[in-house]
Amino acid sequence: MTRTLTSGSPTRVIVLFAIPLLLGNVFQQIYHVTDAVVVGRLLGVNALAAVGSTTSVVFLLLGFTFGAAAGMAIPVARAFGAGDLAATRRFLALGAVVSAAIAAAVMAVGTLIASPLLTLMRTPPELMADARTFLLVSFWAAPGRLAGLRMRVLDRLLRVNSLRGAAHNVRAHYDLGNE
Repeated sequence: MTRTLTSGSPTRVIVLFAIPLLLGNVFQQIYHVTDAVVVGRLLGVNALAAVGSTTSVVFLLLGFTFGAAAGMAIPVARAFGAGDLAATRRFLALGAVVSAAIAAAVMAVGTLIASPLLTLMRTPPELMADARTFLLVSFWAAPGRLAGLRMRVLDRLLRVNSLRGAAHNVRAHYDLGNE
């Protein structure tokens, strides 16, 4: 059975598409609240304040990485929707290269601008060391975020491909680099 977003009741299709996204957002919020409780209780008030003082920068970083991944998904989705698996593979490979370049840039630039950025944001001196550490960890985690997003796109493509009847062709699932 093939599932598409182009057939059936538009309202039903949109709601069914949106439910996992909404649940993902709810779980993300639960994660952030839990994180704040753990940091506040285990590491103290200053550590929690340091994490809070970097929230806007981390949000910007996450938005940038999500946007980059979404942008890379467009040519992949178009090629996959057209049934052109060779182009799909090429765009996935290009996405990996672009992801690596973006991750390297975020790591390098972020490492260089962490302290000046916190100074520009007028971070209190008593929070500066913890805030810088948190920012550096966030910047250096960018490759993992981008790799995780790319793997989610790949996972979805493989699932859709298996729904189209290729479930028995293991090579088609996992050997995306070869024609």
